Amino acid sequence: MGQLLLRELEGAEGVQCQVSPLGRAQSRASRLQTTLPRTKWTADYRLTEMKFGSWDGMTAYEIAMEYPGLLDGSEAFDWFLRTPDGESFEAVNARLGDWLRTVSGPTVVVTHGVAARVLIGIYLGLPQERTLRLALPDSGLARLAGGRLTLLS
Repeated sequence: MGQLLLRELEGAEGVQCQVSPLGRAQSRASRLQTTLPRTKWTADYRLTEMKFGSWDGMTAYEIAMEYPGLLDGSEAFDWFLRTPDGESFEAVNARLGDWLRTVSGPTVVVTHGVAARVLIGIYLGLPQERTLRLALPDSGLARLAGGRLTLLS
């Protein structure tokens, strides 16, 4: 089904393609460029992943070992919000909300896990807890249109 969305966009006029400047997103975007060869891709720092500060690149297990007790009571959907020097949910929400307000017309976006959830949460008007619990596939496609979310893969 993911290819269906790209076929719908292929040759469409005015399609914007925006991507996080971080490596993983850039790599995925480069693969999509072969499907949408006549579109210009723009990197936008606002699409970067949530910043985890000194926890960046660490697993929850590694954090629990290095920062005993800091993750007590957390769960899979909120442990990363406890970082002592990272970005807050409110800051991520503001950054991505700012980007979303600039979007007009069909747009393909390549971003990251928490960032994608926050974008979808803003679009659907979800509270923080529901936003962070959104079940999204790792490398799937989501379509936002008409105030609805459709997972394509």
